[in-house]
Amino acid sequence: MIQIQNSTIDMNQTKVIRNNKDVFLTALEYKILLIFALNPNTVFTREQILASIWDVEEEYVNDNTLTVYIKRIRQKIEEAPSSVLYLHTSNYKNIDKMADDYTKADKLKGLDYYNIKENMRLANNIFLAVKILVYGFITLFTLIGVPSVFNTINTSIALRRKEFAVLRSVGLTSKGFKKH
Repeated sequence: MIQIQNSTIDMNQTKVIRNNKDVFLTALEYKILLIFALNPNTVFTREQILASIWDVEEEYVNDNTLTVYIKRIRQKIEEAPSSVLYLHTSNYKNIDKMADDYTKADKLKGLDYYNIKENMRLANNIFLAVKILVYGFITLFTLIGVPSVFNTINTSIALRRKEFAVLRSVGLTSKGFKKH
């Protein structure tokens, strides 16, 4: 008998019990589960698992099928099968280096991980760059717009003076301007 959290694997009767209820597993699901249960704290490559689950007729289980089987096993025996394992560390760069080393050494082929701290730092840097660009454009438009407004006002005043000069030349006085 192997006990894993709230699940029990009875190898004599080849069955799995979760929360005191029998869990129906296919023969291949049971075989995959045993690989993990008999080797706790061991990381397997996909190739190692595939090599271990050739059936008697030598029908090969491909990579995508393995993913589906593992998903089904998780749905049947885990409390929260869609949950994600989060690793928390004070130095996220070490995780990146370890993952890169393992991936380069083909120890964990196809390793997928998401470094939240590093991605947040990158997102904040991008956000800062966008803010700088937006404030830069606002400043540029302000620097162009303010002199343009003053130029328009000055041009308007100069034109008004010329218009008043023309009106005076035809005999209109300031008293005539004030009459309605």
